[in-house]
Amino acid sequence: MKYLPLFSIALAFMLFCSGAQALTVEQQVTPQFVKDHPDRFKIAVEQREGMMHFKIVYTLREPRYLVSHFTARNETGVLAESHCPLFAREHSATFYVDLSKECLANSRFTLSEHFFSSDNGQDVPIPGGTEYIVRLKDFAPASK
Repeated sequence: MKYLPLFSIALAFMLFCSGAQALTVEQQVTPQFVKDHPDRFKIAVEQREGMMHFKIVYTLREPRYLVSHFTARNETGVLAESHCPLFAREHSATFYVDLSKECLANSRFTLSEHFFSSDNGQDVPIPGGTEYIVRLKDFAPASK
């Protein structure tokens, strides 16, 4: 009986800490965010042949597990989705997104960043991390 309070505290601590590992933080990536954090993101857009061509460069401080998510939408719904996982070990990761101007307003690109560990030569993503949300229309040139 005298160990019950100690056991309860230890159990509560373990449950609380395991939940904290899976915490995901959302970060809106706006033109101002990119301007304030030039060491993290570079986003360039070019307009050609009725399409918007985006180049998104994310600079890593150390190796990370990244998952890019792209959703193309128009007024009626989802037209296409793409999900690309990557164990990134280089200094940066570059992503390309091309879409029509008609889909620009409702489409978005998201980059999820996570730690990972290696166990017996196998890389394993760790739950939680940061989800960078890029509304592509915020980076497009103004319509003429």
